[in-house]
Amino acid sequence: MPLHNHLSTLVIVLLLLVSVTANSHNYENQYDPSLIQNILDYGAVANTSSKDLDASRKNGKALYDAVQAAHSSKDAKTVLIPSDSSFAFMPYAPMVGLFNVTIVLDGSLTYYEGDMNDWTPSNFSQDPNRQVLDGIVIDQSSHITLTSSSNSGGVVFGNGNRWWWSNIRHGTPRPNLMTIANSLYVRMEYWHLHDSPRWTANFYDVAHVLIQNCTIQVNIAAQRDMLAQHNLLSESTGLPTVPLNTDGFDIAGKNITIRHCHVENWDDAYCAKPLHQQSNLSTCTTDLLIEDSSITNGVGASIGSVPPHKHVNCIANTTFRRITFSHPIKAIYVKPNPCPHGPAIDGTGIIHNITYEDIYADKPLTWPIYVGTQQQKQPHGGADTGCDFFYPLPRTHCPTYGCVPVTRLQLRNVFMERALWAPGLLRCNETGPCTGWEFTNVTIQSESTFPSRTRNFLCHALQDYKFTNVSVGCQEEEVEHKATIADETLTAPMTVN
Repeated sequence: MPLHNHLSTLVIVLLLLVSVTANSHNYENQYDPSLIQNILDYGAVANTSSKDLDASRKNGKALYDAVQAAHSSKDAKTVLIPSDSSFAFMPYAPMVGLFNVTIVLDGSLTYYEGDMNDWTPSNFSQDPNRQVLDGIVIDQSSHITLTSSSNSGGVVFGNGNRWWWSNIRHGTPRPNLMTIANSLYVRMEYWHLHDSPRWTANFYDVAHVLIQNCTIQVNIAAQRDMLAQHNLLSESTGLPTVPLNTDGFDIAGKNITIRHCHVENWDDAYCAKPLHQQSNLSTCTTDLLIEDSSITNGVGASIGSVPPHKHVNCIANTTFRRITFSHPIKAIYVKPNPCPHGPAIDGTGIIHNITYEDIYADKPLTWPIYVGTQQQKQPHGGADTGCDFFYPLPRTHCPTYGCVPVTRLQLRNVFMERALWAPGLLRCNETGPCTGWEFTNVTIQSESTFPSRTRNFLCHALQDYKFTNVSVGCQEEEVEHKATIADETLTAPMTVN
């Protein structure tokens, strides 16, 4: 690795360390006990087994009641989940219409581990088909702060393992660890979220949000062991053959910043999700900044997926900067979804003005950079984009569509080394070509040409693009590529030990 790239990596690491120190805080003695809504005062029971159904329900109700009391109070606006205590937890109900409430997580919430049929059913309108209530739901609220009294923060344990397997085997609906929707002026900091049953931190149709100094961790070893026991790991790559959908941060809204955070999982790590013309707070996910953060494993700093919609799904004006990746499954991942019936029926979408700058990735396990139809096949008859994971190998398919073009994609100062696959796929469609792309100072060091058989990007339907000081070129994909390629036996580089 050239010296200037070593220095660039060191600068990024130092920036992360400095930023954490600069943003450290100490809330010791900050809160007047008379102005605290302690969940213990509302019937919470600490330090019981996470299989205790009665305690889990009491603690869910206690948190709900304490939050409602803080909302209604003139002065006692702070809810405390006290330190040195663990609370078995099951949600009581969505918390709706809150104003100026702070939740201080000093102890931990541990999601109920008993019979999944006991979990609270959903009456939350944002996702009525999933049948189970997300762990923490805040809806239609304003000026909400989720914080902790110390830099070490508080923890929410999702106990997702049994949910993952039950979903794979039976399609069991799973709760997200937390959802904040239709809300304004939200701040979350020093919360640490572990092993969500499904998505971890789901922010949907929100505005003016700051998320900082948070971590999300999924027990990848447990997921790997579970999948291996049931032959659900690829023999060639060691990666899952079915998605577990344990995303990190899923964000849809406007004027949102995420900084000084870390995600470790096997799914989307930081993921911008679209809004459309019928959304409440914005017609597009826009003005999203994710900076000074890191990813271990994970399927990228992602845009989308963006499915077409009759009211035009949209993500625009989004920047990822000073992001470090450690052996990601993918690093940069931009994923429009298909419109098999055409835009007149399926609708359209927008992905515009997306920037990745000052990016470092060590040992991407598959594509370092992927722009094109999402690679997705859900079990139990779920979503299937028709794009094979190993495309463009023989007898694989990945159709492109023009209903969600990617325009003005900018990459600046990107360095990726020890990539196990070829540099990337950049694939659009002639009916909606990708235009206005600019790549500047981009270096991709790949150890193989698998599976595209080129050390360049494999490209299709890019127009008006500009590469400046880019280590690889753009090799145009042949239209008859799948029909003419020889039927050879190929082996993917092993990615997971």
